[in-house]
Amino acid sequence: MVRLRIPRVLRRYSGGADEVAVHGGTVAEALEDLFRAWPDLRLRVLDARGDVHPYLRLFLDDTELPRALDTPLADGDRLEIVAAAAGG
Repeated sequence: MVRLRIPRVLRRYSGGADEVAVHGGTVAEALEDLFRAWPDLRLRVLDARGDVHPYLRLFLDDTELPRALDTPLADGDRLEIVAAAAGG
């Protein structure tokens, strides 16, 4: 089991949940498990090609991940979706 944290801006699509338990051996599998529970999150997290939107970042145990969704996960990992901040 992996704990996945959802940013505030996406919580309306996760029933208000800020953190959920997901299963998967890779980031892609964990996201698919998330999308099974909340299908509306898919379009907000992944683009048409299946890549993470550029305005989102993924962190695994406080380390930013590259865009590769094949990053392996282990039981007990913490995955976090972070919405990039914009400013001016």
